[in-house]
Amino acid sequence: MNAIVQNDQAPVLQVTDLEIEINGGQGSFAVVSEMNLHVRAGETLCIVGESGCGKSMTALALLRLLPDAAKVASGKILIDGQDFMAMSERQVEDYRGEKIAMIFQEPLTALNPVLRIGEQIAEAVRQHRKCSRKEAYAKAVETLQLVQMPDPERRAGQFPHELSGGMRQRAMIALALACDPKIIIADEPTTALDVTIQAQILGLISTCKSVSARRKSSSPTTSASSPRSPIG
Repeated sequence: MNAIVQNDQAPVLQVTDLEIEINGGQGSFAVVSEMNLHVRAGETLCIVGESGCGKSMTALALLRLLPDAAKVASGKILIDGQDFMAMSERQVEDYRGEKIAMIFQEPLTALNPVLRIGEQIAEAVRQHRKCSRKEAYAKAVETLQLVQMPDPERRAGQFPHELSGGMRQRAMIALALACDPKIIIADEPTTALDVTIQAQILGLISTCKSVSARRKSSSPTTSASSPRSPIG
């Protein structure tokens, strides 16, 4: 499977000959073979295929979040030119959220049910930024506002089950955007939503991408950084 986009810029994400295997009762079998893709700053790459073809497995592999029964059998994953597969677990944790983040299919199961939305986002901010709890929470509310969450201050104080499906997905997107990663992996982020909300969420992701690009192009301290590159 190949998805290589021609562009003069160095890719922020490069996958070469990726193979993912699952260990079953009768041995191992490949669920993804010869996956190759390049994604550069500002690009959006969509991976399309029927159910069960390995789209979600590929997305999870890109963040080294595969389930225990699965593994990357071969291939390379480079993020900003760095070998992601060769990193220690501590290095991977530093990259997740700051360099690469993911919007999961079902936010109700991806979000922590016993933590308020604002606390979850603030926790991610504090993991990657040197800031106080108050500053991190303010950043959480600001990010909820960015994703057009109605009444963001109030929603930040609520638990995932208290939000509608569309609001939970906005919270999931805010969590992914909180530390301004270069790469966003969106794994069918509108699957559980009705058609009207699906259009809103897809439009929101596109808007957030544009806002990120404008911020970075206007800030001299981030001129060397790359705008986000979502994959869905």
